[in-house]
Amino acid sequence: MLPDPADEIAALESALRSVDTGETVAGVLDEIIARYPVAIREALLRRFWKVSKPELEYIRQRPSIVHGELVERRARALAAGAAEIAGVNRQLTRARCPLAFDNEAMNDLAAVASKACTALVRSGPEARSYDVLRQAHTKLTNALAEATDGEPCIAQRCVVECAGLYAGLVDVLKDARRSARSRGADMLADAYGGCAALARSIGVEPPLPGRGLITTAGAVARLQDVRWWRRQMRRIYGRQAENALRELGVVSRRAGLYVSDPTAERYEKQRARSAGWLRSMLLVNEQGEMLSLEKAQEASVSNPKLRRTELMTRMAGCECYARECGHTVILANMTLPSRFHRAYERSGDMNPGFDGSEVRAGAAQMQQSWASVRKALGRRGITIYGFRCSEPHHDGTVHWHAMICCAPAAAEEVGATIKRHFLKDLDPQEPGAQERRVVFIEIDANRGSAVGYLAKYISKNIDGIGVGADLEDSEARDATETCDRAVAHARVHGLRQFQSFGLPSVTVWRELRRLRAAPADAGDLVELWRAASEEHDFAAYVRLMGGTGGRAVDRPIALCLERARRPGAYGESAALRIRGLRFANVFIPTRQHEWHFIAKGRSSPTWTRGNNCPNRWTLTDIDAPASGSERHGNYTEPPAPSASNPFFRRK
Repeated sequence: MLPDPADEIAALESALRSVDTGETVAGVLDEIIARYPVAIREALLRRFWKVSKPELEYIRQRPSIVHGELVERRARALAAGAAEIAGVNRQLTRARCPLAFDNEAMNDLAAVASKACTALVRSGPEARSYDVLRQAHTKLTNALAEATDGEPCIAQRCVVECAGLYAGLVDVLKDARRSARSRGADMLADAYGGCAALARSIGVEPPLPGRGLITTAGAVARLQDVRWWRRQMRRIYGRQAENALRELGVVSRRAGLYVSDPTAERYEKQRARSAGWLRSMLLVNEQGEMLSLEKAQEASVSNPKLRRTELMTRMAGCECYARECGHTVILANMTLPSRFHRAYERSGDMNPGFDGSEVRAGAAQMQQSWASVRKALGRRGITIYGFRCSEPHHDGTVHWHAMICCAPAAAEEVGATIKRHFLKDLDPQEPGAQERRVVFIEIDANRGSAVGYLAKYISKNIDGIGVGADLEDSEARDATETCDRAVAHARVHGLRQFQSFGLPSVTVWRELRRLRAAPADAGDLVELWRAASEEHDFAAYVRLMGGTGGRAVDRPIALCLERARRPGAYGESAALRIRGLRFANVFIPTRQHEWHFIAKGRSSPTWTRGNNCPNRWTLTDIDAPASGSERHGNYTEPPAPSASNPFFRRK
C-alpha cells in the first residue's frame, strides 16, 4: 500500500529542517505545485520525495556527518527533486493541463481565438500576408501563454507556410473543384488557411472541408464561433490532460479510479451545467405545442435507467434467439498487453514496462483485432452475432467482455480465431499472455445465463444499480458511487461502451416503439410492432427481421431518411434525419412534428426557412451542397457551382 502523502510531506519537511532550519518543501515547490489541483500536487510531491529520498535519508541516518558533505548531499537531493518536478511540469504544461481544468480561462482563450479568426477573415485579400497572420498569431499565443505558460505548437515563422498548406487543401476538395477559381473562392481559401493555421498553432484540430457535410465556408464559420472553440478545447485539452495525468500516475486504484480526480470533478461540473441547460429549455413544434426538454431527455435512452433496461432487453432477446436456433453462446474477456497498462492491478504501483500508449490507442488496437476476427470468420462463411461491452481497468486501460453466438460446429474455430488475432502482433510471447490475454468463460446453467454474467458490467458502466461493491476500487465502494467515473472515462476519451454486431438495426426497433398503433392490414409489420412495442420481445424482432447476419437493405423494414429543409447552424446542408419507416415500399411516418429549442420565458420563434441566429458576420459558400431534394442513390447530388454569390453577407 502506498504511504499517505501527508506523512511523506511531513517526513520530507522534517528532513529539510534538520539540515537547514526554516526551509520547507512548500517553499521549494510552491511556484509549481500551487497551480495544480490537490490530487496532482500529491503526485508531484511523491515524485519529489522518490527522487530526493535517498540523499535525505542518508543525511538523517548520520547525525555526525561533516558539514561539507551534508551541504553537498542536501543540494544534490534538492536539485534532483527540483529537476524531476520541472520535467513533469513541462509535460503537464505541454498537455495544457492547467488550462483543461480552468473553465473560465478556457472560455477566455476561446473568445480570443474566435475574435482573432474573425479579424483575419475581415482582412480580405490580406488574409495570408505575414503581418496580418503575425498579429493574430501573437495575440492568440500570448493568451495561451497567459493561461498555461506554454509555447505554441507552431512557431510564428512557420504559421504562414501552414496557412498556405491549409489553403491549398481547398483546391483538391470536392466542393471547390473547378477549372478556374473565382476571386471569391481565392479569398475563401485564404481565409480558411489562415484561420486553420491559427487553430493548429494552439493544438486545436481545424475542421476539414469535405469531411462529412462540412463546406469551406462552414469551416470558416466554425472558426469564428466561440462556441465551437469552447467545445473543441474542452474535448482536446481535457483528453490531453487526462493522458498526461495517467502517465504521471494519478489514475489507479490507489489514486483516482478509472480517471484522475480533476477529470472526474470536471465531468461532474459539466453534467451539472448540462442539467441546468436542460431545465432552462423547452421544445416547441410547428403547432405551438411545448414540452420540457428535461422531461424529453428522461423519456429517452439518454436516461441511464432506460438505457440499461433496453440493453438488458436486447441482450436477453439475443440469447433467447440463440437458444431457439440451437446456437452456442460464448463468453469471452479480451485484454491488452502489459505495455498498455500504466499501473499494476493489485498494488497500484507504476508499471515500468508501460510504453506511454494513450487510452484511445489501446481501444483502437482492440477494435483492429476484433475487425480482423470478423474478417477471418467472414471469409470462412461463419456468422457470429452478439454484444460486447468495453470497460476500463483501474488505471484506465480498456478491456472487453463479449457475448458471441454462433453455430455449434463453428464454436471451436471461433474461439481459436479470437485467440489468434488478439495475440497476433501483440506480444504473444509475453509471460501469461496465452493464459490471460483471452479468457473464455463456461456458462453454468445452474448458476445463471450469459446475460446474467454481462449484466454486472452493463450496470457498472451506466448507473451501478444491483452490482454491489466495485472490486476495482481499493476501498471497495459501491458501484453506484464509482459508475460516474466509468462514464467519465468513456466521455473524456470518446469511447463507445456497448455495441451489438450481426443483429438487426436497433434504430428500427426504437422507431417501431414510437408508433402508438400498428397500421391496419400491414401483415408482418403488425407482428414486428407487437414484438417491439407490446411484448418487448427482441428475439421475435430478430426472427421477423430475417435473422442474424445479412445486409440492412435485405431486411423487410428499413429507415426512411430525408434532409432537413432548414440549413444547419453554419449554413450547410443538414445531415440526414429519420422521418419514418419503409415497409414494402410504403412510407410509415413515426415523427409527425418538427421540434426546435427555445429558452423558457421566450415566445415561439417565427417559422421561416431563414436563419434566426443573432446578427454576425458569416460566409456564404460559393458551391454549397443543395439543401434538399436532388438525390443520387442515398446521397445528395450537389448543384453546379456558381460564382454569383457574394463572399460576405450580413445577417
